[in-house]
Amino acid sequence: MQNEWILDVLLDLRAVAQKHGLDALSAQLDISRKVAAAEIASQMDGAPLRADADDGWSGDDPRGLGARYRS
Repeated sequence: MQNEWILDVLLDLRAVAQKHGLDALSAQLDISRKVAAAEIASQMDGAPLRADADDGWSGDDPRGLGARYRS
C-alpha cells in the first residue's frame, strides 16, 4: 500500500498530457499506470518481481513510443 501514491501521480500526469494535446504521452502514461498497478499488486501478494527474471515482455512499441508488449 505504501507505493499506491505512484498511481495517483501517473494519473495526474496523464491528465495534464491530455489537457495539452500530448496524445502519445497520455497513452504511454496510461500503460505505465497499468504496469505500476500490476507490479504493486504482485508485491502485495508476496511475490516481488525479480530484475533478472524473464519478464515475458518482448519487442518495442511499433509506434516508437518505447512501450513493450507481452509476447
